[in-house]
Amino acid sequence: MAVDDATRGRKSELVACCIEGHEIQKRRTSRKKALDPLRYLPDSSTCYALFAIAAYFSEDTTTRRHLVHRSYKQLHALHMRLLKTYPKSHLPRPFPAMRTKKLVPEYMHEKRTELTTYLTRLLQIPEVKASQVLHEFLATSTAQVEDSSDEDENEGEEDDDDDEEVMPSTKPGKRPGTVVTVRAGQSFSVTLPLEAAGDVAVWQFATKKHNIGFSATFHEQVIRAYSREGADVKFVKGSYCCERPGTCTLTWDNTYTWSKAKVLMYWAEVEPHSEVLEMKPRRPVVSSKNRRMGFIEHTRSNVMDPRRLVNSSISLFSKPFANGFGDKEEGAGHAKTRHLIARRMSSHAASIPSRLQDPDCSILPAKAGFLIIQRCVNFHGRNWYRKWFVLDPQKCVLRYYDSEDAARRGLSLAKLNLTNKHASLAITNCLNLDAAPTSYMFLVRTKKQCWKICASSQIEYSEWENAVSTAILTAQLSRRGSKSKKAMVKAVKSSAIRKGLHPSKPGAELPKSDATSCINDPVVNTSHPSRQRDQPPPDSAETYNDGEEGDSDIKEDSDSDEDDDDESESDDENEVCDGVAVEDARPVVDTIVLEHNRTETIDSFPDLRSVPLQWKLGLVAVLNVVLLFVRSAPNVIVVLALLTMDWYLLHVYVSGKELNALSSWKLKKE
Repeated sequence: MAVDDATRGRKSELVACCIEGHEIQKRRTSRKKALDPLRYLPDSSTCYALFAIAAYFSEDTTTRRHLVHRSYKQLHALHMRLLKTYPKSHLPRPFPAMRTKKLVPEYMHEKRTELTTYLTRLLQIPEVKASQVLHEFLATSTAQVEDSSDEDENEGEEDDDDDEEVMPSTKPGKRPGTVVTVRAGQSFSVTLPLEAAGDVAVWQFATKKHNIGFSATFHEQVIRAYSREGADVKFVKGSYCCERPGTCTLTWDNTYTWSKAKVLMYWAEVEPHSEVLEMKPRRPVVSSKNRRMGFIEHTRSNVMDPRRLVNSSISLFSKPFANGFGDKEEGAGHAKTRHLIARRMSSHAASIPSRLQDPDCSILPAKAGFLIIQRCVNFHGRNWYRKWFVLDPQKCVLRYYDSEDAARRGLSLAKLNLTNKHASLAITNCLNLDAAPTSYMFLVRTKKQCWKICASSQIEYSEWENAVSTAILTAQLSRRGSKSKKAMVKAVKSSAIRKGLHPSKPGAELPKSDATSCINDPVVNTSHPSRQRDQPPPDSAETYNDGEEGDSDIKEDSDSDEDDDDESESDDENEVCDGVAVEDARPVVDTIVLEHNRTETIDSFPDLRSVPLQWKLGLVAVLNVVLLFVRSAPNVIVVLALLTMDWYLLHVYVSGKELNALSSWKLKKE
C-alpha cells in the first residue's frame, strides 16, 4: 500500500496511535580489536528496544493502519522537538524515563504502557495532532528527527535507495571504523594495496584522551611525516593519490610512552580511479558490514617495520610475531624452523657512539648494535624489546639504550657489570626458545641479574658471543691480577716492618722486592735503628694488627677465587704476579718511611703511656677535686665528665695490657 507522503499529508487525518509491541535489536557498532587477543575489548550495551507503533489515518471513508518502528531515543527526540515548536502548548511532562540497559519483559511492558499514554495525551492537543512533525514521525518509514544524533539508534525500515553505491568520501564523520587498543611500547600498522596508478588511499582517525604518533609511507617514500596528533582534534583526515601501483602503510606509534595505552578509532579505504571504474564492471554494493576496515598486520616485513618508519624509543615484539611466517629456507639449518624477524641493519647499526672515542679520534675496540632483550615494563609482563647495546671493553660493562642517539647522550636504561665474579655467559637449549623471537638467544648472568638476549642473525650472534665472553675473561684475569698485587703489597709491607722490629738479626731473610727497595732507599735503613736505640716502637701492636687484617683479606680473596670456574687460574696468576711485584715494592717502602716520619714528630710530645700508674691515678684525683669545686657548671655535667674520664682511662689501661701481651706472644711465636 504505497501512498505518496505529500498526498497522505493533505487528505489523511491522524485518528489514534498506540504501541503494540517491541523488539530487542542488536546495535551495529564498530569492531573492536586489540593487539593482544587476551585483551579483547567487549562491546557495552549492544542491544536496544525497538517499539512497534500503530498509527490509524482516516482517508475519505476508510481508516488505514500504518505500522512504524521507533526507538526510545527517537521518541525522546520527538518530544524535545515538539517543545521547541509549540512552547505555549501544554505538552505532557515529564517524558517517561527509561533505562536503556534494562530490557527484561516486565520492565518493557511497563514502559510500553507509559509511552502509549504519552502518545494518547499528545493527540488530545489539537495543534500537535495536526502538526506536520507528528505526521512525519508516524507516517514515514524512517523518522527524520533533527535531534537524533545516534546513528546506531536509527534502526527503522531500510530505505529503497540503499542499492546505490555509497562512496567513502560522502560522509566522513559517519564512517564505520575500527577501534584498536595500542598498548604502551607498541606500534600499530595498516597496509592499503593500491592496484593501479591514480588510486587514492583515504584515512581518518581519532583518539580518546591521549595523543598518538602517526606517519604514512608509500613503499619507502614518506608521504606523511611523523607527528603526534592530540585528542583535541575530532578527526585527523588525509589522502594520497599514487602514481604507480604499490602499498601504502599507515603507522600509529605509541612507543614513546611507558604506561598509557591509547584507544585508536580509525578508518582507512582505497578509492579506485574513475578511469579504472569505467573499464571494469560495476562493483557490488559497499555496506558497513562487508567494507574492509583495515587489519592488524601479523607478519612484519621491511616495508611495514615500525622501526624504519618511526625512529621511536621502544619497539615491542608481541607473541603473534614470535612464530613468524617466513620462508622455509631460513630455518633449514636448525632443528626448529623459525622465522627471523626481518631487520634491515643500516650502516649506523655497527657504528660506535661518539662518547666511546678518545680525543685522538681513535676508535676503541667497542661492540655496539641492535639486539632483542626480554624485559618487564610496569605491569605489562615480560616482553621482547629491540634496544641498542654497547659493550665497553675497558670497564667490562654491558649497557643498552633506547636508540643510538640515546647512547651518544649517555642515557642508558640499564647496565650489567661483567667484572662481577659471578658473571657468566650461557647458551640456552631448544626447549627455552618457544617464546623467543629468534633462535639465536644467549643469557648473560650475574648473581642478581639475568639478561635474555636474542640476535637477528647467526653472524651477529657469533660476534656478540665472542665479545661478551672475551670481556668476562678479561675481567676475571684483571680481578685475579689485582688480588695478586694486593697480596704482594701486603707481604712486602709486613716484611719491611719485621725488619724494623728485629734489627739485631743480620741473617734475616727478606723478599727480593724488599731487598731491592732497601738498597734504593737508604732512609729505611737509618730510621728504624735510631728508634730502636731510644725505645721500642709504640705502634708494634698496630702493625701486627694490620698484618692480621691483610691475612684475612688474602683469605677472602682466595675464597672468592674458588668460586670462579676457570681452569687456567694458576698460570695466569703467576704471570701477572711476576710482572707486578717489583713495581709495587717502592711505593710500599715510601709509605713506611712517611709513617715513621710522622711518628717521630708525634714523639716530641710527652707520651702518657710511659707515665707510671700512680701518677695517672693522682692526676685523676686532682682533676676530680678541681671539677667538684667548679660551681658554675651543673652537678649532672660534672658527674658525667668524671665518669667519662674515669672510663676512658680505665679502657686505655686495660687495652694497653692486652696489646702488650699480644705483641709479646707474637714475638715469641716468631
